[in-house]
Amino acid sequence: MINGLEAEMQKCDRVPPWTSIDWKKVERKVTNFRRRIFKATERGDLKQVANLQKLASRSFAVKALAIKRATQINNGKNTAGIDGKIIDDHAGREKVANEKIDLNSHKPLPVRRVYIPKPDRSKRPLGIPTIKDRIIQGIGKTALEPEWEAKSENNSFGFRPGRCAHDAIEEIHAALNNSAVGRNQWILDADISKAFDTINHEFILKQLGNFPAKDLISRWLKAGFVEYGKTHETTIGTPQGGVISPLLANIALDGLQKHLGKGYRYVRYADDFVIMAKTKQAIEEIKPKVEQWLLKRGLKLNDEKTKIIHREEGFNFLGFHIRMYKNGKLIIKPQKEKIKGLLDKIRTWLDEHKQVKTETVIEKLNPILRGWANYYRFICSKKTFSNIEHKVRWILWKWAKRRHPNKSKSWILNKYYEKSGKESSMIFKGLYRINKIPIVRYIKVKGNASPDDPKLLEYWENRGKRLGKVQFARGSTRYLLARNQNWKCYLCGNWLMNGEDVHVNHIIPRNEGGSDDISNKIIYHESCHYQWHSNRNKNKLRAA
Repeated sequence: MINGLEAEMQKCDRVPPWTSIDWKKVERKVTNFRRRIFKATERGDLKQVANLQKLASRSFAVKALAIKRATQINNGKNTAGIDGKIIDDHAGREKVANEKIDLNSHKPLPVRRVYIPKPDRSKRPLGIPTIKDRIIQGIGKTALEPEWEAKSENNSFGFRPGRCAHDAIEEIHAALNNSAVGRNQWILDADISKAFDTINHEFILKQLGNFPAKDLISRWLKAGFVEYGKTHETTIGTPQGGVISPLLANIALDGLQKHLGKGYRYVRYADDFVIMAKTKQAIEEIKPKVEQWLLKRGLKLNDEKTKIIHREEGFNFLGFHIRMYKNGKLIIKPQKEKIKGLLDKIRTWLDEHKQVKTETVIEKLNPILRGWANYYRFICSKKTFSNIEHKVRWILWKWAKRRHPNKSKSWILNKYYEKSGKESSMIFKGLYRINKIPIVRYIKVKGNASPDDPKLLEYWENRGKRLGKVQFARGSTRYLLARNQNWKCYLCGNWLMNGEDVHVNHIIPRNEGGSDDISNKIIYHESCHYQWHSNRNKNKLRAA
Protein backbone atom coordinates (compact mmCIF):
# COMPACT_ATOMS: atom_id res chain seq x y z
CA MET A 1 0.00 0.00 0.00
CA ILE A 2 1.29 3.46 -0.90
CA ASN A 3 0.95 5.95 1.95
CA GLY A 4 0.17 9.67 1.65
CA LEU A 5 3.80 10.77 1.37
CA GLU A 6 4.61 8.40 -1.49
CA ALA A 7 1.35 9.28 -3.24
CA GLU A 8 2.25 12.96 -3.13
CA MET A 9 5.55 12.18 -4.83
CA GLN A 10 3.83 10.27 -7.60
CA LYS A 11 1.49 13.18 -8.42
CA CYS A 12 4.35 15.37 -9.62
CA ASP A 13 7.42 14.85 -11.76
CA ARG A 14 9.72 16.47 -9.23
CA VAL A 15 10.12 16.24 -5.47
CA PRO A 16 9.08 19.28 -3.42
CA PRO A 17 11.68 21.92 -2.51
CA TRP A 18 14.06 20.51 0.07
CA THR A 19 13.11 23.07 2.69
CA SER A 20 9.40 22.23 2.42
CA ILE A 21 9.78 18.49 3.09
CA ASP A 22 7.83 17.44 6.17
CA TRP A 23 10.54 15.58 8.09
CA LYS A 24 8.17 14.36 10.77
CA LYS A 25 6.20 12.58 8.06
CA VAL A 26 9.44 11.24 6.53
CA GLU A 27 10.63 9.90 9.91
CA ARG A 28 7.25 8.23 10.55
CA LYS A 29 7.31 6.54 7.13
CA VAL A 30 10.85 5.22 7.57
CA THR A 31 10.09 4.07 11.11
CA ASN A 32 7.00 2.23 9.85
CA PHE A 33 9.07 0.39 7.22
CA ARG A 34 11.66 -0.61 9.81
CA ARG A 35 9.06 -1.93 12.26
CA ARG A 36 7.27 -3.95 9.58
CA ILE A 37 10.56 -5.54 8.48
CA PHE A 38 11.39 -6.30 12.11
CA LYS A 39 8.00 -7.96 12.72
CA ALA A 40 8.19 -10.05 9.54
CA THR A 41 11.69 -11.24 10.53
CA GLU A 42 10.51 -12.19 14.01
CA ARG A 43 7.71 -14.37 12.66
CA GLY A 44 10.04 -15.96 10.07
CA ASP A 45 8.19 -14.65 7.01
CA LEU A 46 11.25 -14.35 4.75
CA LYS A 47 9.21 -13.59 1.63
CA GLN A 48 7.49 -10.66 3.34
CA VAL A 49 10.86 -9.44 4.66
CA ALA A 50 12.28 -9.33 1.13
CA ASN A 51 9.17 -7.62 -0.26
CA LEU A 52 9.27 -4.93 2.42
CA GLN A 53 12.98 -4.39 1.85
CA LYS A 54 12.31 -3.84 -1.86
CA LEU A 55 9.55 -1.33 -1.03
CA ALA A 56 11.80 0.49 1.42
CA SER A 57 14.59 0.70 -1.17
CA ARG A 58 12.21 2.44 -3.60
CA SER A 59 10.62 4.72 -1.01
CA PHE A 60 11.03 8.48 -1.38
CA ALA A 61 11.05 8.86 2.42
CA VAL A 62 13.94 6.40 2.80
CA LYS A 63 15.88 8.12 0.00
CA ALA A 64 15.25 11.61 1.40
CA LEU A 65 16.39 10.60 4.86
CA ALA A 66 19.51 8.92 3.43
CA ILE A 67 20.33 12.15 1.55
CA LYS A 68 19.81 14.23 4.68
CA ARG A 69 22.04 12.01 6.79
CA ALA A 70 24.83 11.79 4.22
CA THR A 71 24.88 15.51 3.36
CA GLN A 72 23.73 17.24 6.55
CA ILE A 73 24.27 14.99 9.58
CA ASN A 74 27.13 12.50 9.24
CA ASN A 75 30.64 13.60 10.21
CA GLY A 76 31.99 13.00 6.71
CA LYS A 77 29.43 15.21 4.97
CA ASN A 78 32.12 17.66 3.82
CA THR A 79 34.60 14.99 2.73
CA ALA A 80 34.63 14.02 -0.95
CA GLY A 81 35.25 10.61 -2.51
CA ILE A 82 37.36 10.00 -5.64
CA ASP A 83 35.04 12.17 -7.75
CA GLY A 84 35.85 15.22 -5.60
CA LYS A 85 32.17 16.02 -5.05
CA ILE A 86 30.23 16.97 -1.94
CA ILE A 87 26.63 18.14 -1.62
CA ASP A 88 26.43 21.16 0.65
CA ASP A 89 23.34 22.98 -0.61
CA HIS A 90 19.64 22.27 -1.03
CA ALA A 91 19.81 22.45 -4.82
CA GLY A 92 22.25 19.53 -4.83
CA ARG A 93 20.06 17.55 -2.45
CA GLU A 94 16.99 18.14 -4.58
CA LYS A 95 18.90 17.05 -7.68
CA VAL A 96 19.83 13.70 -6.13
CA ALA A 97 16.31 13.28 -4.73
CA ASN A 98 14.93 13.70 -8.26
CA GLU A 99 17.25 11.07 -9.71
CA LYS A 100 15.92 7.56 -10.11
CA ILE A 101 18.06 5.20 -8.05
CA ASP A 102 18.05 1.52 -9.00
CA LEU A 103 19.95 -0.57 -6.49
CA ASN A 104 20.13 -3.49 -8.89
CA SER A 105 21.95 -1.56 -11.63
CA HIS A 106 24.00 0.91 -9.60
CA LYS A 107 27.76 0.59 -10.12
CA PRO A 108 29.68 1.95 -7.14
CA LEU A 109 32.99 3.73 -7.63
CA PRO A 110 36.16 2.75 -5.74
CA VAL A 111 36.66 4.43 -2.38
CA ARG A 112 39.30 7.07 -1.77
CA ARG A 113 41.85 5.74 0.71
CA VAL A 114 43.29 8.02 3.36
CA TYR A 115 45.06 7.23 6.61
CA ILE A 116 44.18 8.46 10.10
CA PRO A 117 46.52 8.23 13.12
CA LYS A 118 45.88 5.71 15.90
CA PRO A 119 46.81 6.17 19.58
CA ASP A 120 49.79 3.81 19.16
CA ARG A 121 51.15 6.12 16.39
CA SER A 122 50.32 3.63 13.65
CA LYS A 123 47.84 4.59 10.94
CA ARG A 124 44.43 3.16 10.11
CA PRO A 125 43.25 3.07 6.48
CA LEU A 126 39.95 4.82 5.88
CA GLY A 127 37.96 4.26 2.68
CA ILE A 128 35.77 7.20 1.67
CA PRO A 129 33.00 6.38 -0.84
CA THR A 130 31.59 9.06 -3.13
CA ILE A 131 28.73 11.06 -1.67
CA LYS A 132 26.26 9.33 -3.98
CA ASP A 133 27.48 5.91 -2.90
CA ARG A 134 27.08 6.96 0.72
CA ILE A 135 23.48 7.97 0.04
CA ILE A 136 22.73 4.65 -1.66
CA GLN A 137 24.46 2.76 1.14
CA GLY A 138 22.16 4.62 3.55
CA ILE A 139 19.14 3.36 1.62
CA GLY A 140 20.46 -0.19 1.73
CA LYS A 141 21.25 0.08 5.42
CA THR A 142 17.69 1.20 6.24
CA ALA A 143 16.32 -1.85 4.43
CA LEU A 144 18.80 -4.34 5.93
CA GLU A 145 19.35 -3.17 9.51
CA PRO A 146 15.89 -3.91 11.02
CA GLU A 147 16.11 -7.52 9.80
CA TRP A 148 19.30 -7.94 11.79
CA GLU A 149 17.95 -6.02 14.75
CA ALA A 150 15.45 -8.86 15.08
CA LYS A 151 18.23 -11.46 14.96
CA SER A 152 21.30 -9.94 16.64
CA GLU A 153 22.63 -11.11 19.99
CA ASN A 154 21.98 -9.26 23.24
CA ASN A 155 25.47 -8.10 24.07
CA SER A 156 26.38 -6.49 20.77
CA PHE A 157 26.32 -2.74 21.43
CA GLY A 158 28.32 -0.95 18.75
CA PHE A 159 26.70 0.87 15.81
CA ARG A 160 23.20 -0.32 16.59
CA PRO A 161 20.13 1.89 17.05
CA GLY A 162 19.34 2.64 20.68
CA ARG A 163 22.68 1.26 21.93
CA CYS A 164 26.00 2.86 22.80
CA ALA A 165 29.32 2.41 24.57
CA HIS A 166 27.72 3.03 27.97
CA ASP A 167 25.53 -0.06 27.56
CA ALA A 168 28.66 -2.13 26.97
CA ILE A 169 30.39 -0.65 30.03
CA GLU A 170 27.34 -1.32 32.21
CA GLU A 171 27.26 -4.95 31.10
CA ILE A 172 30.96 -5.33 31.95
CA HIS A 173 30.33 -3.73 35.34
CA ALA A 174 27.49 -6.17 36.03
CA ALA A 175 29.66 -9.15 35.03
CA LEU A 176 32.72 -8.23 37.12
CA ASN A 177 31.25 -6.36 40.08
CA ASN A 178 31.16 -9.12 42.66
CA SER A 179 33.79 -9.54 45.34
CA ALA A 180 32.91 -13.16 46.12
CA VAL A 181 35.55 -15.73 45.19
CA GLY A 182 34.47 -17.82 42.21
CA ARG A 183 32.70 -15.04 40.36
CA ASN A 184 33.90 -13.61 37.04
CA GLN A 185 37.46 -12.54 37.72
CA TRP A 186 39.36 -13.23 34.50
CA ILE A 187 39.06 -11.36 31.22
CA LEU A 188 40.09 -12.05 27.65
CA ASP A 189 40.68 -8.52 26.37
CA ALA A 190 40.54 -9.29 22.65
CA ASP A 191 41.83 -7.25 19.75
CA ILE A 192 41.05 -8.37 16.20
CA SER A 193 43.88 -7.70 13.79
CA LYS A 194 42.72 -5.32 11.02
CA ALA A 195 39.12 -6.47 11.32
CA PHE A 196 37.56 -4.20 8.71
CA ASP A 197 40.38 -4.89 6.26
CA THR A 198 40.25 -8.69 6.34
CA ILE A 199 36.59 -9.75 6.72
CA ASN A 200 35.74 -12.53 4.27
CA HIS A 201 33.40 -11.26 1.53
CA GLU A 202 31.79 -14.61 0.82
CA PHE A 203 30.96 -15.14 4.48
CA ILE A 204 29.18 -11.77 4.69
CA LEU A 205 27.23 -12.39 1.49
CA LYS A 206 26.16 -15.82 2.73
CA GLN A 207 24.91 -14.24 5.97
CA LEU A 208 22.75 -11.82 3.98
CA GLY A 209 20.50 -14.64 2.76
CA ASN A 210 17.73 -13.37 0.47
CA PHE A 211 18.40 -9.65 0.93
CA PRO A 212 17.27 -8.08 -2.38
CA ALA A 213 20.31 -5.79 -2.68
CA LYS A 214 22.86 -8.52 -1.96
CA ASP A 215 24.46 -8.11 -5.41
CA LEU A 216 24.90 -4.38 -4.79
CA ILE A 217 26.62 -5.08 -1.48
CA SER A 218 28.91 -7.51 -3.31
CA ARG A 219 29.79 -4.74 -5.77
CA TRP A 220 30.50 -2.34 -2.90
CA LEU A 221 32.79 -4.84 -1.23
CA LYS A 222 34.70 -5.47 -4.46
CA ALA A 223 34.73 -1.87 -5.77
CA GLY A 224 38.39 -1.39 -4.83
CA PHE A 225 40.19 1.71 -3.58
CA VAL A 226 42.25 4.52 -5.03
CA GLU A 227 45.53 5.45 -3.36
CA TYR A 228 47.98 8.00 -4.75
CA GLY A 229 46.11 7.95 -8.05
CA LYS A 230 46.32 4.17 -8.51
CA THR A 231 43.28 1.86 -8.33
CA HIS A 232 43.57 -1.35 -6.31
CA GLU A 233 41.05 -4.17 -6.30
CA THR A 234 39.63 -5.57 -3.06
CA THR A 235 39.01 -9.25 -2.46
CA ILE A 236 38.63 -9.05 1.34
CA GLY A 237 37.52 -6.46 3.87
CA THR A 238 34.93 -3.73 4.07
CA PRO A 239 36.21 -0.12 4.03
CA GLN A 240 35.99 1.90 7.22
CA GLY A 241 34.24 5.08 6.20
CA GLY A 242 31.34 3.45 4.40
CA VAL A 243 27.84 4.06 5.79
CA ILE A 244 26.95 0.37 5.70
CA SER A 245 30.38 -1.00 6.77
CA PRO A 246 29.70 -1.11 10.56
CA LEU A 247 26.46 -3.01 9.93
CA LEU A 248 28.27 -5.54 7.72
CA ALA A 249 30.94 -5.98 10.42
CA ASN A 250 28.21 -6.58 13.01
CA ILE A 251 26.62 -9.18 10.73
CA ALA A 252 29.96 -10.95 10.26
CA LEU A 253 30.68 -11.03 14.00
CA ASP A 254 27.19 -11.97 15.15
CA GLY A 255 26.90 -15.30 16.96
CA LEU A 256 30.02 -15.43 19.13
CA GLN A 257 27.90 -15.14 22.27
CA LYS A 258 26.08 -18.36 21.35
CA HIS A 259 29.35 -20.05 20.35
CA LEU A 260 30.88 -19.42 23.79
CA GLY A 261 28.13 -21.32 25.58
CA LYS A 262 27.39 -21.20 29.31
CA GLY A 263 29.94 -20.09 31.87
CA TYR A 264 31.06 -16.98 30.02
CA ARG A 265 30.00 -13.34 29.95
CA TYR A 266 30.64 -11.51 26.71
CA VAL A 267 30.48 -7.90 25.52
CA ARG A 268 31.15 -6.68 21.98
CA TYR A 269 31.28 -3.16 20.59
CA ALA A 270 31.84 -3.39 16.80
CA ASP A 271 35.14 -5.32 16.47
CA ASP A 272 36.22 -4.81 20.11
CA PHE A 273 35.13 -7.44 22.61
CA VAL A 274 35.88 -8.91 26.03
CA ILE A 275 35.06 -12.36 27.40
CA MET A 276 34.79 -12.86 31.17
CA ALA A 277 34.85 -16.07 33.20
CA LYS A 278 35.44 -17.34 36.73
CA THR A 279 38.85 -18.88 36.18
CA LYS A 280 41.97 -18.25 34.14
CA GLN A 281 41.77 -21.82 32.88
CA ALA A 282 38.33 -21.19 31.40
CA ILE A 283 39.66 -18.16 29.51
CA GLU A 284 42.71 -20.09 28.29
CA GLU A 285 40.47 -22.89 27.04
CA ILE A 286 38.06 -20.62 25.18
CA LYS A 287 40.71 -18.53 23.41
CA PRO A 288 41.58 -21.14 20.72
CA LYS A 289 37.86 -21.76 20.13
CA VAL A 290 37.38 -18.02 19.56
CA GLU A 291 40.32 -18.03 17.14
CA GLN A 292 38.75 -20.87 15.13
CA TRP A 293 35.42 -19.08 15.08
CA LEU A 294 37.05 -15.89 13.79
CA LEU A 295 39.05 -17.77 11.16
CA LYS A 296 35.85 -18.75 9.33
CA ARG A 297 35.20 -15.05 8.91
CA GLY A 298 38.69 -14.29 7.65
CA LEU A 299 39.72 -12.76 10.97
CA LYS A 300 42.36 -13.41 13.61
CA LEU A 301 43.33 -12.05 17.00
CA ASN A 302 46.21 -9.63 17.35
CA ASP A 303 48.53 -11.60 19.63
CA GLU A 304 50.41 -8.51 20.78
CA LYS A 305 47.30 -6.69 21.96
CA THR A 306 45.08 -9.59 23.05
CA LYS A 307 45.62 -10.22 26.76
CA ILE A 308 44.36 -12.43 29.57
CA ILE A 309 43.88 -10.17 32.59
CA HIS A 310 42.69 -10.50 36.17
CA ARG A 311 40.13 -7.92 37.15
CA GLU A 312 42.47 -6.53 39.84
CA GLU A 313 45.02 -5.64 37.14
CA GLY A 314 42.49 -3.51 35.31
CA PHE A 315 42.04 -2.94 31.59
CA ASN A 316 40.95 -0.27 29.12
CA PHE A 317 37.83 -0.56 26.99
CA LEU A 318 36.14 2.12 24.86
CA GLY A 319 38.03 4.92 26.60
CA PHE A 320 37.28 3.67 30.14
CA HIS A 321 39.59 2.04 32.70
CA ILE A 322 37.92 -0.83 34.55
CA ARG A 323 39.50 -2.32 37.67
CA MET A 324 38.54 -4.21 40.81
CA TYR A 325 40.40 -2.77 43.81
CA LYS A 326 41.52 -4.72 46.86
CA ASN A 327 38.71 -3.22 48.93
CA GLY A 328 36.27 -5.20 46.78
CA LYS A 329 35.02 -2.23 44.77
CA LEU A 330 34.92 -2.27 40.98
CA ILE A 331 35.66 1.27 39.82
CA ILE A 332 35.38 2.58 36.29
CA LYS A 333 37.21 5.81 35.45
CA PRO A 334 38.13 7.75 32.32
CA GLN A 335 41.19 6.26 30.65
CA LYS A 336 44.35 8.27 31.41
CA GLU A 337 45.25 8.52 27.73
CA LYS A 338 41.86 10.07 26.99
CA ILE A 339 42.37 12.73 29.67
CA LYS A 340 45.78 13.57 28.24
CA GLY A 341 44.29 13.64 24.72
CA LEU A 342 41.62 16.14 25.80
CA LEU A 343 44.12 18.51 27.41
CA ASP A 344 46.57 18.20 24.51
CA LYS A 345 43.78 19.02 22.07
CA ILE A 346 42.91 22.19 23.99
CA ARG A 347 46.56 23.25 24.32
CA THR A 348 47.25 22.65 20.64
CA TRP A 349 44.24 24.65 19.50
CA LEU A 350 45.12 27.60 21.75
CA ASP A 351 48.74 27.48 20.59
CA GLU A 352 47.52 27.70 17.01
CA HIS A 353 45.04 30.51 17.77
CA LYS A 354 46.97 32.90 19.94
CA GLN A 355 45.08 36.07 18.99
CA VAL A 356 41.48 34.94 18.43
CA LYS A 357 38.66 36.65 20.27
CA THR A 358 37.51 35.33 23.63
CA GLU A 359 34.10 34.50 22.12
CA THR A 360 35.81 32.25 19.57
CA VAL A 361 37.69 30.43 22.34
CA ILE A 362 34.45 29.79 24.22
CA GLU A 363 32.65 28.67 21.04
CA LYS A 364 35.46 26.17 20.39
CA LEU A 365 36.16 24.83 23.88
CA ASN A 366 32.65 24.56 25.33
CA PRO A 367 31.38 21.89 22.91
CA ILE A 368 34.61 19.91 23.46
CA LEU A 369 34.27 20.02 27.24
CA ARG A 370 30.51 19.41 27.16
CA GLY A 371 30.85 16.40 24.85
CA TRP A 372 33.67 14.91 26.93
CA ALA A 373 31.70 15.38 30.15
CA ASN A 374 28.54 13.84 28.69
CA TYR A 375 30.51 10.75 27.65
CA TYR A 376 32.12 10.22 31.07
CA ARG A 377 29.40 11.48 33.42
CA PHE A 378 28.00 8.00 34.11
CA ILE A 379 31.11 6.65 35.90
CA CYS A 380 33.51 7.69 38.69
CA SER A 381 34.55 10.95 37.06
CA LYS A 382 33.97 13.66 39.68
CA LYS A 383 37.64 13.92 40.67
CA THR A 384 38.71 13.75 37.02
CA PHE A 385 36.31 16.56 36.08
CA SER A 386 37.71 18.75 38.89
CA ASN A 387 41.30 18.09 37.77
CA ILE A 388 40.41 18.94 34.17
CA GLU A 389 38.68 22.14 35.30
CA HIS A 390 41.81 23.16 37.20
CA LYS A 391 44.21 22.35 34.35
CA VAL A 392 42.11 24.03 31.66
CA ARG A 393 41.96 27.14 33.85
CA TRP A 394 45.78 27.29 33.90
CA ILE A 395 46.06 26.53 30.20
CA LEU A 396 43.77 29.50 29.51
CA TRP A 397 45.72 31.68 31.95
CA LYS A 398 48.90 31.03 29.96
CA TRP A 399 47.02 31.78 26.72
CA ALA A 400 45.74 35.09 28.12
CA LYS A 401 49.18 36.13 29.45
CA ARG A 402 50.77 35.34 26.08
CA ARG A 403 48.05 37.35 24.35
CA HIS A 404 48.73 40.39 26.57
CA PRO A 405 52.44 40.26 27.48
CA ASN A 406 52.51 43.86 28.67
CA LYS A 407 49.44 43.74 30.91
CA SER A 408 49.44 43.09 34.64
CA LYS A 409 48.03 39.97 36.26
CA SER A 410 45.17 41.95 37.81
CA TRP A 411 44.25 43.40 34.41
CA ILE A 412 44.12 39.92 32.87
CA LEU A 413 42.04 38.64 35.80
CA ASN A 414 39.54 41.46 35.43
CA LYS A 415 39.23 40.99 31.68
CA TYR A 416 38.96 37.19 31.43
CA TYR A 417 38.02 35.83 34.86
CA GLU A 418 35.21 36.11 37.37
CA LYS A 419 34.17 34.63 40.68
CA SER A 420 31.45 32.01 40.60
CA GLY A 421 28.97 32.07 43.47
CA LYS A 422 30.60 31.24 46.80
CA GLU A 423 33.76 29.87 45.20
CA SER A 424 36.95 31.72 46.09
CA SER A 425 38.77 30.74 42.90
CA MET A 426 38.42 32.67 39.66
CA ILE A 427 36.94 31.02 36.57
CA PHE A 428 37.28 31.91 32.89
CA LYS A 429 34.24 33.91 31.79
CA GLY A 430 31.73 31.86 29.81
CA LEU A 431 33.69 28.60 30.04
CA TYR A 432 31.70 25.41 30.44
CA ARG A 433 32.02 24.21 34.07
CA ILE A 434 32.92 20.58 33.63
CA ASN A 435 33.39 20.12 37.39
CA LYS A 436 29.73 21.06 37.96
CA ILE A 437 28.37 18.16 35.92
CA PRO A 438 26.54 15.75 38.24
CA ILE A 439 27.51 12.09 38.07
CA VAL A 440 24.44 10.00 37.27
CA ARG A 441 23.86 6.31 36.84
CA TYR A 442 23.35 4.99 33.33
CA ILE A 443 20.60 2.39 32.85
CA LYS A 444 21.64 -0.30 30.38
CA VAL A 445 19.34 -1.14 27.50
CA LYS A 446 17.04 -4.04 28.33
CA GLY A 447 18.05 -7.44 26.91
CA ASN A 448 17.79 -7.46 23.14
CA ALA A 449 15.42 -4.48 23.02
CA SER A 450 15.41 -2.60 19.71
CA PRO A 451 13.71 0.67 18.68
CA ASP A 452 12.47 -1.26 15.63
CA ASP A 453 10.34 -3.55 17.81
CA PRO A 454 6.75 -2.21 17.72
CA LYS A 455 5.95 -4.05 20.96
CA LEU A 456 8.35 -1.80 22.88
CA LEU A 457 7.03 1.66 21.99
CA GLU A 458 6.37 2.62 25.60
CA TYR A 459 9.77 1.33 26.72
CA TRP A 460 11.64 3.47 24.17
CA GLU A 461 9.44 6.49 24.88
CA ASN A 462 10.33 6.30 28.57
CA ARG A 463 13.99 5.62 27.82
CA GLY A 464 14.19 8.61 25.49
CA LYS A 465 12.80 10.89 28.19
CA ARG A 466 15.11 9.48 30.85
CA LEU A 467 18.22 9.93 28.71
CA GLY A 468 17.09 13.43 27.79
CA LYS A 469 16.87 14.43 31.45
CA VAL A 470 20.55 13.65 32.04
CA GLN A 471 21.80 15.07 28.74
CA PHE A 472 21.24 18.72 29.67
CA ALA A 473 22.05 20.51 32.90
CA ARG A 474 18.90 20.55 35.05
CA GLY A 475 17.28 23.98 35.03
CA SER A 476 19.25 25.18 31.98
CA THR A 477 17.50 26.70 28.97
CA ARG A 478 18.26 23.57 26.93
CA TYR A 479 16.82 21.35 29.63
CA LEU A 480 13.61 23.37 29.96
CA LEU A 481 13.07 23.59 26.19
CA ALA A 482 13.75 19.89 25.69
CA ARG A 483 11.31 19.02 28.48
CA ASN A 484 8.66 21.29 26.96
CA GLN A 485 9.11 19.50 23.62
CA ASN A 486 8.95 16.04 25.26
CA TRP A 487 12.69 15.58 24.57
CA LYS A 488 12.13 15.60 20.80
CA CYS A 489 13.34 17.85 17.99
CA TYR A 490 10.80 20.56 17.21
CA LEU A 491 11.07 20.06 13.43
CA CYS A 492 11.79 16.41 12.66
CA GLY A 493 10.15 14.89 15.75
CA ASN A 494 13.11 12.57 16.34
CA TRP A 495 14.70 12.22 19.78
CA LEU A 496 17.00 15.14 20.55
CA MET A 497 19.56 12.68 21.96
CA ASN A 498 20.30 10.85 18.69
CA GLY A 499 23.95 11.86 18.50
CA GLU A 500 23.44 15.14 16.63
CA ASP A 501 24.35 18.56 17.96
CA VAL A 502 21.37 20.67 18.97
CA HIS A 503 20.62 24.37 18.61
CA VAL A 504 18.42 26.79 20.55
CA ASN A 505 16.75 29.47 18.46
CA HIS A 506 14.32 32.35 18.87
CA ILE A 507 10.94 31.94 17.18
CA ILE A 508 10.76 35.69 16.62
CA PRO A 509 14.34 37.04 16.30
CA ARG A 510 15.53 39.60 18.83
CA ASN A 511 16.18 42.12 16.05
CA GLU A 512 12.52 41.83 15.07
CA GLY A 513 11.24 42.52 18.56
CA GLY A 514 11.24 38.98 19.90
CA SER A 515 11.82 38.48 23.60
CA ASP A 516 14.54 36.37 25.21
CA ASP A 517 11.92 34.53 27.22
CA ILE A 518 11.82 30.75 27.00
CA SER A 519 8.34 30.96 25.44
CA ASN A 520 10.01 32.51 22.37
CA LYS A 521 12.58 29.72 21.96
CA ILE A 522 12.74 26.21 20.52
CA ILE A 523 15.39 23.48 20.43
CA TYR A 524 16.17 21.35 17.40
CA HIS A 525 18.91 19.33 15.69
CA GLU A 526 21.72 21.08 13.89
CA SER A 527 20.61 19.48 10.60
CA CYS A 528 17.16 21.05 11.09
CA HIS A 529 18.71 24.49 11.51
CA TYR A 530 18.59 25.25 7.78
CA GLN A 531 15.04 23.95 7.58
CA TRP A 532 13.90 26.40 10.23
CA HIS A 533 15.54 29.46 8.69
CA SER A 534 14.43 28.60 5.16
CA ASN A 535 10.82 28.56 6.33
CA ARG A 536 11.12 31.13 9.10
CA ASN A 537 7.92 33.06 8.45
CA LYS A 538 5.82 29.89 8.19
CA ASN A 539 7.49 28.42 11.27
CA LYS A 540 6.86 31.56 13.30
CA LEU A 541 3.15 31.22 12.60
CA ARG A 542 3.17 27.51 13.42
CA ALA A 543 5.02 28.02 16.70
CA ALA A 544 2.89 30.99 17.79
